[in-house]
Amino acid sequence: MLELKDQDRRAEVRVPLRCGCKVLDRSRGRYFAALTRDVSEHGALLDVAGLSRGMREGDAVEVAIDWRGRRLVASASLRSGRVVRVDDGVGGRQVVAVRFERAEPARMAA
Repeated sequence: MLELKDQDRRAEVRVPLRCGCKVLDRSRGRYFAALTRDVSEHGALLDVAGLSRGMREGDAVEVAIDWRGRRLVASASLRSGRVVRVDDGVGGRQVVAVRFERAEPARMAA
């Protein structure tokens, strides 16, 4: 139900997409494994694993999405953004909404 309510507020089309990614939490200087739920030009909804202290709204992050399923994501592909919403997930995971600092529509088609 939460997803339907949030979907009504969205200004951009989100594309359902399930692929691996990594998230750099700048405040901790650590990478975390994640999976995308959906993406848009300016953001992504992620399932993030391995957080002992959860991410918080406003946290600065960098996200690299494995668009081609290679399992290795280059740090050069990191996109800067901010956490705009956090929900508790299952099994120690968090559902984290990230708003990117700039749009990159070409990556969504890759």
